[in-house]
Amino acid sequence: MHISDYLSKILWSIFDRVTHCQKFSQGADAVQALELYAQHNLLHTTTLFVTFTMDDLCTVFPHQETLQALKHFLHTYTQSDKEFQQYGISIETIIQLVRLVLENQFFVYNYKLYRQTAGGASGLSLTLPLAYIYLYYWEPKLITTLMKNKLEIFGR
Repeated sequence: MHISDYLSKILWSIFDRVTHCQKFSQGADAVQALELYAQHNLLHTTTLFVTFTMDDLCTVFPHQETLQALKHFLHTYTQSDKEFQQYGISIETIIQLVRLVLENQFFVYNYKLYRQTAGGASGLSLTLPLAYIYLYYWEPKLITTLMKNKLEIFGR
Protein backbone atom coordinates (compact mmCIF):
# COMPACT_ATOMS: atom_id res chain seq x y z
CA MET A 1 0.00 0.00 0.00
CA HIS A 2 2.86 2.40 0.81
CA ILE A 3 4.52 1.81 -2.57
CA SER A 4 1.16 2.37 -4.27
CA ASP A 5 0.54 5.62 -2.36
CA TYR A 6 4.06 6.87 -3.11
CA LEU A 7 3.81 6.13 -6.84
CA SER A 8 0.28 7.50 -7.03
CA LYS A 9 1.38 10.92 -5.77
CA ILE A 10 4.21 11.07 -8.30
CA LEU A 11 2.05 9.96 -11.23
CA TRP A 12 -0.85 12.28 -10.34
CA SER A 13 1.47 15.29 -10.19
CA ILE A 14 2.86 14.52 -13.65
CA PHE A 15 -0.53 13.65 -15.12
CA ASP A 16 -2.14 16.85 -13.85
CA ARG A 17 0.73 18.98 -15.18
CA VAL A 18 0.73 17.33 -18.59
CA THR A 19 -3.01 17.07 -19.26
CA HIS A 20 -4.47 20.03 -17.37
CA CYS A 21 -7.36 17.63 -16.84
CA GLN A 22 -9.93 18.47 -14.22
CA LYS A 23 -11.09 15.66 -11.98
CA PHE A 24 -14.79 15.56 -11.26
CA SER A 25 -15.26 13.39 -8.21
CA GLN A 26 -18.83 14.63 -7.74
CA GLY A 27 -21.51 16.00 -10.04
CA ALA A 28 -21.19 19.37 -8.31
CA ASP A 29 -17.60 19.63 -9.59
CA ALA A 30 -18.80 19.38 -13.19
CA VAL A 31 -21.57 21.92 -12.58
CA GLN A 32 -19.07 24.34 -11.05
CA ALA A 33 -16.73 23.96 -14.05
CA LEU A 34 -19.64 24.56 -16.42
CA GLU A 35 -20.67 27.70 -14.50
CA LEU A 36 -17.13 29.06 -14.78
CA TYR A 37 -17.15 28.21 -18.49
CA ALA A 38 -20.36 30.24 -18.88
CA GLN A 39 -18.97 33.14 -16.84
CA HIS A 40 -16.11 33.40 -19.33
CA ASN A 41 -18.69 33.70 -22.15
CA LEU A 42 -17.60 30.40 -23.67
CA LEU A 43 -20.97 28.67 -23.40
CA HIS A 44 -22.94 29.17 -26.62
CA THR A 45 -25.99 27.64 -28.26
CA THR A 46 -23.57 25.72 -30.50
CA THR A 47 -21.61 24.27 -27.58
CA LEU A 48 -21.43 20.49 -27.76
CA PHE A 49 -21.41 18.19 -24.73
CA VAL A 50 -19.89 14.74 -24.87
CA THR A 51 -19.70 12.12 -22.16
CA PHE A 52 -18.04 8.74 -22.21
CA THR A 53 -18.76 5.96 -19.79
CA MET A 54 -16.23 3.20 -19.45
CA ASP A 55 -17.60 0.57 -17.16
CA ASP A 56 -15.09 -1.37 -15.12
CA LEU A 57 -12.05 0.35 -16.66
CA CYS A 58 -10.11 0.16 -13.39
CA THR A 59 -10.59 -3.59 -13.19
CA VAL A 60 -9.89 -4.54 -16.80
CA PHE A 61 -6.95 -2.50 -18.11
CA PRO A 62 -4.28 -4.91 -19.36
CA HIS A 63 -1.10 -4.84 -17.27
CA GLN A 64 1.46 -5.16 -20.07
CA GLU A 65 -0.18 -2.50 -22.24
CA THR A 66 -0.54 -0.23 -19.21
CA LEU A 67 3.16 -0.59 -18.39
CA GLN A 68 3.97 0.23 -22.02
CA ALA A 69 1.70 3.29 -21.88
CA LEU A 70 3.28 4.37 -18.58
CA LYS A 71 6.79 4.03 -19.98
CA HIS A 72 5.82 6.05 -23.06
CA PHE A 73 4.09 8.67 -20.89
CA LEU A 74 7.06 9.14 -18.56
CA HIS A 75 9.65 9.28 -21.35
CA THR A 76 7.53 11.62 -23.47
CA TYR A 77 6.26 14.06 -20.87
CA THR A 78 9.04 14.30 -18.33
CA GLN A 79 12.56 15.66 -18.49
CA SER A 80 14.10 12.25 -18.13
CA ASP A 81 15.24 11.32 -14.63
CA LYS A 82 15.95 14.95 -13.67
CA GLU A 83 12.29 15.49 -12.81
CA PHE A 84 12.36 12.60 -10.37
CA GLN A 85 15.47 13.65 -8.46
CA GLN A 86 13.23 15.33 -5.89
CA TYR A 87 11.71 11.91 -5.21
CA GLY A 88 15.05 10.11 -5.28
CA ILE A 89 13.79 7.72 -7.95
CA SER A 90 14.35 7.06 -11.67
CA ILE A 91 11.85 6.39 -14.44
CA GLU A 92 13.03 2.79 -14.68
CA THR A 93 12.53 2.32 -10.93
CA ILE A 94 9.00 3.70 -11.21
CA ILE A 95 8.24 1.20 -13.99
CA GLN A 96 9.71 -1.66 -11.94
CA LEU A 97 7.75 -0.68 -8.82
CA VAL A 98 4.49 -0.39 -10.78
CA ARG A 99 5.17 -3.82 -12.28
CA LEU A 100 5.82 -5.18 -8.78
CA VAL A 101 2.51 -3.81 -7.50
CA LEU A 102 0.52 -5.05 -10.50
CA GLU A 103 2.05 -8.53 -10.43
CA ASN A 104 1.37 -8.94 -6.72
CA GLN A 105 -2.34 -8.30 -6.52
CA PHE A 106 -4.23 -11.22 -5.04
CA PHE A 107 -7.77 -11.81 -3.85
CA VAL A 108 -9.82 -14.59 -2.32
CA TYR A 109 -13.00 -15.83 -3.97
CA ASN A 110 -14.91 -18.90 -2.81
CA TYR A 111 -12.06 -19.77 -0.44
CA LYS A 112 -9.54 -19.84 -3.31
CA LEU A 113 -6.63 -17.48 -3.82
CA TYR A 114 -6.44 -15.76 -7.21
CA ARG A 115 -3.89 -13.43 -8.78
CA GLN A 116 -5.36 -10.37 -10.48
CA THR A 117 -3.94 -10.26 -14.02
CA ALA A 118 -5.82 -7.21 -15.33
CA GLY A 119 -6.78 -3.92 -13.78
CA GLY A 120 -6.05 -2.84 -10.27
CA ALA A 121 -7.51 -3.38 -6.87
CA SER A 122 -10.39 -1.02 -6.11
CA GLY A 123 -8.85 0.31 -2.90
CA LEU A 124 -5.37 0.74 -4.37
CA SER A 125 -4.39 4.39 -4.84
CA LEU A 126 -2.29 3.50 -7.89
CA THR A 127 -5.21 2.04 -9.85
CA LEU A 128 -6.83 5.29 -10.98
CA PRO A 129 -3.71 7.12 -12.20
CA LEU A 130 -2.67 4.01 -14.14
CA ALA A 131 -6.10 3.78 -15.75
CA TYR A 132 -5.96 7.48 -16.67
CA ILE A 133 -2.47 7.16 -18.13
CA TYR A 134 -3.58 4.10 -20.09
CA LEU A 135 -6.52 6.08 -21.51
CA TYR A 136 -4.34 9.10 -22.18
CA TYR A 137 -2.03 6.91 -24.25
CA TRP A 138 -4.93 6.28 -26.61
CA GLU A 139 -6.49 9.74 -26.73
CA PRO A 140 -3.76 12.33 -27.41
CA LYS A 141 -5.49 13.87 -30.43
CA LEU A 142 -8.70 14.50 -28.49
CA ILE A 143 -6.90 15.99 -25.50
CA THR A 144 -4.61 18.13 -27.66
CA THR A 145 -7.53 19.50 -29.64
CA LEU A 146 -9.61 20.29 -26.57
CA MET A 147 -6.80 21.74 -24.52
CA LYS A 148 -5.04 23.62 -27.32
CA ASN A 149 -6.24 27.02 -26.18
CA LYS A 150 -7.15 25.86 -22.68
CA LEU A 151 -10.64 27.19 -23.31
CA GLU A 152 -12.51 23.92 -23.31
CA ILE A 153 -13.55 21.79 -20.38
CA PHE A 154 -12.21 18.30 -20.22
CA GLY A 155 -12.59 16.31 -17.06
CA ARG A 156 -12.75 12.86 -15.65
